Amino acid sequence: MKIELQKQVVLDPGMQQAHQKVERAQQPPSPQKELIKLNQEELKELSHALSEFLSIFNLEVKLVYHKEAGQIVVQVIDKRTNEVIKQIPPEELLRIAKKIHDFVGLLLEKKA
Repeated sequence: MKIELQKQVVLDPGMQQAHQKVERAQQPPSPQKELIKLNQEELKELSHALSEFLSIFNLEVKLVYHKEAGQIVVQVIDKRTNEVIKQIPPEELLRIAKKIHDFVGLLLEKKA
């Protein structure tokens, strides 16, 4: 017969949330969440390597800096029609991000 002693502490909801936040803060960041920063030369090399690979399928990849969103946009283009097949992030998401950014700016101006 085995008897185990278990300790259980009952915390109120506010304390539970604080405890969870502390536990998350103490966990080391996962490598997947780390951002990779590329300089322009590395970005060009990556774009060229992807373009060479995709040329087999008559596709081309372009990495474009979107000024309004402040981020890099990846476009997959059909070489025959010069049509953008896929864009990451999509144009609609870029428009929404800009509207949110503008709205936050207006809120900050009104507070000041």
